Amino acid sequence: MIVVLRRGITDAQIEEILGEFPKLGIEGRVIRGASKPVIHILSGTFLAVRPLLRMDRVEAIVRTDGPRIRKVGRPFFPHHFINWCVSTLLALAGLIVLAGFLPPGLGSPVDVTQAPGVFSSPWYARAFEKLISLAPPAYAKVAPGATFLMIVVIFFLPLWDRGEDRRLIRRLPVLLLGTAVLAGFIYLSIVGLF
Repeated sequence: MIVVLRRGITDAQIEEILGEFPKLGIEGRVIRGASKPVIHILSGTFLAVRPLLRMDRVEAIVRTDGPRIRKVGRPFFPHHFINWCVSTLLALAGLIVLAGFLPPGLGSPVDVTQAPGVFSSPWYARAFEKLISLAPPAYAKVAPGATFLMIVVIFFLPLWDRGEDRRLIRRLPVLLLGTAVLAGFIYLSIVGLF
């Protein structure tokens, strides 16, 4: 709570008001610098502060225990980031619902004389598809599991780089491994197109 004092109050009158605080069971501090000095109540209830309104030099008591109104909006991080994530997830959920209930070609007649189209993998799966196809025939059954383990290792790669020492020489193995994985993923995605 803030106790607003009248303009032109002297230091002796402020000390007189502060002298009433122990009797009321409250604590406060004087804030100067504005056109009117104010007293910020540090501890106590509004009912304990109300008797101060009877004093001549007290103009008003402003409660600050209600909802605060910000002059500036919410900070960018994490609020803006969370809003974008939620919006993206809602848009994806809407697209999944539409794709599930209204797939393309729904209701069109089937032409039994024509061969079905060739399935094309999406761009993000081509690198893994190409990696599995590069495995020797003897390891063809193990290749999908090895690819999955590689994805898990890449996922936990940032945990390896959590040391206190932030020098480049200490982080070089993780940076090189991450760069090699990214370059390999891009290369296999491009090769998987042909």
